[in-house]
Amino acid sequence: MQETGRVLLPLFAHESFNQISNHNSIDDLLSRNLEHTAAYSPLPPHTAKHFTDGVHYEIDKRCLSNSAGSFSDPAREVHFNALSYQMRGETVRQYGYYDQSLHDLTRAIQIDPTHPDPYLERSMTYFDMGEYEKSKRDFNDFAAHTQKHSTPFLFPEEEFTLGFAKAIPGGIDESGKGLVLFFGDCITHPVHTEKDICSAFSTLAQLAIDNQWGEIGKICAPEIHELVTKWNTLSPEKKGELAGHAFGKLGGDIFVPGTTAKIAGKGIKAGKEVATALKKLKKAEHTLLLETAAQVGNSAKVENMVDAARKTSAVGKELGFTSKEMGQLKKAGQLEKTITKTKENLSPAGQKSFTKFYNLEKEVTAYRKTKTPLSEAKIRGMLHKHDIHPPARPKGVPRHYKAEFAERGEGIKFVDPNNPHTYVRVMPGNPHGKNQGCPKQDWTLQSFAIQQCFFSNLPCLAFYLVQDALTL
Repeated sequence: MQETGRVLLPLFAHESFNQISNHNSIDDLLSRNLEHTAAYSPLPPHTAKHFTDGVHYEIDKRCLSNSAGSFSDPAREVHFNALSYQMRGETVRQYGYYDQSLHDLTRAIQIDPTHPDPYLERSMTYFDMGEYEKSKRDFNDFAAHTQKHSTPFLFPEEEFTLGFAKAIPGGIDESGKGLVLFFGDCITHPVHTEKDICSAFSTLAQLAIDNQWGEIGKICAPEIHELVTKWNTLSPEKKGELAGHAFGKLGGDIFVPGTTAKIAGKGIKAGKEVATALKKLKKAEHTLLLETAAQVGNSAKVENMVDAARKTSAVGKELGFTSKEMGQLKKAGQLEKTITKTKENLSPAGQKSFTKFYNLEKEVTAYRKTKTPLSEAKIRGMLHKHDIHPPARPKGVPRHYKAEFAERGEGIKFVDPNNPHTYVRVMPGNPHGKNQGCPKQDWTLQSFAIQQCFFSNLPCLAFYLVQDALTL
């Protein structure tokens, strides 16, 4: 409920401001009030366009959202209901509510069947569910509607494409993160991915031309800073190579954590343009995986590749390998061999421990696909069956907190049913990791909490949010 409110509140606010702006042409008093507010706004220059952008930007800043671009472009007609369903569908997928995600994204498509983004997001949901044929179908629809929807539809130059495709596998290997690590050899012509990448970096490069990059450049990754500042002096192929390596290595995480708040104070234009670029980079992360899987073609082959990748990744993490180490081993062609050898060299106690935890993870993964809720007693029963005995519910954890399996199944997570961001996790140490010489606690208690927000009356809150943004 709270996540739904967090997603929908800024949409209500943006739409409310647009309705106010559209109405001022027939309401003299409202028009004069808006002109007065714009005249005394601290946002230079005080033109109608900049003032409108500023209000949308202020709404996003207050909501920690990134929706302004969908509402501040007068050439783009926003279907509010479709966008609401799409954004909620994206959000609930992150929490594993795939059926709800499919419902919401399908409604978005039914309301506005010409917009490409809901097809891409539903393709990602199907992929996460293991429905690879449906995922490929939706991705192909996304590609077709993208070509029709974009005016003009401009692809990067052929030299950029060649450089991008050549360099991105190296960046992915250097990072070692995500399923795309195991699809690197299949990346041949990621045209839709590179379109968003080229557009994002061109946007950031324009900030450098406009002398708005200086402070922002200090809080981004070195690879990005070099690429942005040299963008307009590089050949198309070199742009593609540097962009491919940087995106493969960093994905959409091109800034240090907490940067969004810092950027907010750097100026309206810089903040808006950076947010737009980041949104395209995050979208490109999904596009790359789906586009590569679509190019593999055979859905059964994709399924085998995904299953093998997840198994290798799970075993590697269970043995204590970091993502970066697995990426380096994959690049050297030694990943599977090294993991197998490490597993074989475990002590008898380590072998027993590994088998116990690995079998538990497989059982928990199969259970999660059923989406059947379990009581705390039944969760403990499954753990006890694998000779894993977590301590009792920690003191101070409210009784109404629901018990769930921890991420990989080896512990218990007590979650606030009203706010999934607030939970307490009880986790065992790892006695079979590759760094077995390091002392480890038998069990660790970890607490996570994010301030709860309740949105019981979104339209009313949106009105006050717009009023607050107008005062700037």
